[in-house]
Amino acid sequence: MELKPSEQRVLSDIFPSVAEVPGLSDYAWNKQAFKSGDVLFKPGQPCNRFVLLGHGTIRVQLQNDQGRNLLLYRIEPGQLCIHSLINLINDQNFSYITSADSDGWLCWAERSSFRSGWIAPRLSTLDL
Repeated sequence: MELKPSEQRVLSDIFPSVAEVPGLSDYAWNKQAFKSGDVLFKPGQPCNRFVLLGHGTIRVQLQNDQGRNLLLYRIEPGQLCIHSLINLINDQNFSYITSADSDGWLCWAERSSFRSGWIAPRLSTLDL
């Protein structure tokens, strides 16, 4: 599903620099809603999206062989998951669990849009 105009404004409010980059705020972002407790990404899953958090809180954690989790950090609107960005750039799978601490939504662009030179060059101008 695509972002509604009101959600586009939220995205621009959270990432004000996005509105300043020609064409980036007009990109047809895909939207994914989530509920508290939902697992969004798992180890071994391909990292094939550039993600921006629009609303809610996401937890990034490592899990050992015994199933114990180690919290690395939380992501709130206005922040990026540096691990997913590195994985996306290097064509690596996720090596951690990303789950929702609260209800919310995120928006994403396909890897092909990110890598085609449409999004990545514009990000270099942002103060994220």
